[in-house]
This record gives sequence, C-alpha cells and structure tokens, in this order.
Amino acid sequence: MYKKILIPVDGSKFAEKGMQHALFIASESSAEIIALEVIDTNHYMGLPL
Repeated sequence: MYKKILIPVDGSKFAEKGMQHALFIASESSAEIIALEVIDTNHYMGLPL
C-alpha cells in the first residue's frame, strides 16, 4: 500500500508517537521510512561560525 513514509523528527512526544505509528505502518506494508529534521538557521544568525 505505502512505498515511502516521511516522518518529521523534532524530539517531541508527538514526533515519537508519529514514529511509532510510522514503524507499524511500514512493517505492515514493507515501506521505507524517511526521517526529516529541519533546523531553523535564522535562530543562529547572531552566533559566530
């Protein structure tokens, strides 16, 4: 049914629950899981490189 599942990862409880659900769906349909973490770099604009 599913070939690929994209799951956001941010360290929250909601992301953890989503990952558990994605793992279940992937095991039932032999889908590939792709984890995505996005970092807002605007937050770090004042820090030295």
